[in-house]
Amino acid sequence: MNKSMMERITEAKMYQIKALQALLPESVTEHMEVIGRELVAIFMECAKEMTEQDQGRAMEGGKESCHQGHGNGKQAKRVTIE
Repeated sequence: MNKSMMERITEAKMYQIKALQALLPESVTEHMEVIGRELVAIFMECAKEMTEQDQGRAMEGGKESCHQGHGNGKQAKRVTIE
């Protein structure tokens, strides 16, 4: 997608949010804004952590397995769902 298309999609999404907020009570709107800011913070934190992990793997030559977790001693377990 080109830049102008992404800008139009972003603008349309903002109008959707404003329309939803207009239908809800003001107290709920405030909660939605707080939740939105928290979600952005969570996604930014995840992106930062993933970037740091990728950089760490690149520096180590890719020796770390993707099943080793985040370096905190915990390991992921493979689960088979039938």
